[in-house]
Amino acid sequence: MVYNNNKINKNNNSSYEIVDFPNNSKSFGSYTGNSPKKAASKAFAFLSNIIGTKINSENGQFIVFVIRNIDTKKEYKYIGTVVKLENPVTKYVNGQEVIYNYKNVIGRYNKELDKLNNLN
Repeated sequence: MVYNNNKINKNNNSSYEIVDFPNNSKSFGSYTGNSPKKAASKAFAFLSNIIGTKINSENGQFIVFVIRNIDTKKEYKYIGTVVKLENPVTKYVNGQEVIYNYKNVIGRYNKELDKLNNLN
């Protein structure tokens, strides 16, 4: 029997939820991905759509959010913003041209950022 190593992780998706959203001690959604970052990207897309055009990196605005693996209960903290592209990207989706002017950028939250709050 031959196993294709490239396909082993394709079905290894986990489900994650946003913690403390929309209120403290509440959870929201079910975002799947084969890594926490994939799920965080989907969760950030949802959150940024709720906030709309109010969030962007030009104004120094970011969203800090926590997702939790529904099965293991492990939590992951991320920070994200929306960046306006200097050169919009054009793609064809279902035969129609779609122009992307913005890109979501997320990364793991660095605890050193907490020290910035203490400077004020």
